Amino acid sequence: MPVPVRTPLPDDCFAQHSVSQSADLPAEGSITIKEYVDWANALVVVTRRYRAQVDRCGTLNQKEPDPEALTEEP
Repeated sequence: MPVPVRTPLPDDCFAQHSVSQSADLPAEGSITIKEYVDWANALVVVTRRYRAQVDRCGTLNQKEPDPEALTEEP
C-alpha cells in the first residue's frame, strides 16, 4: 500500500561548522587576549550558524508527509 513520505532534508541540514583557521588557538603555549577574543567571537558566529540550522531543519523535519510523494515501502 503506498504511503506518503516526507521530502528528505537538504544537505545543508547536515553541514558541519567550525571556527575559521584565522581564529584557531594553538594546542600548546600561551595566547594573547586578542587571540582569545578573536576565537571567542568566531565561536559565537559558529554557534549562531548551528542555531539557525537547527531552527530551519527542525521545522522542515516536523512537516507532514507530502501526500503526492508516495512510496510502496512501509
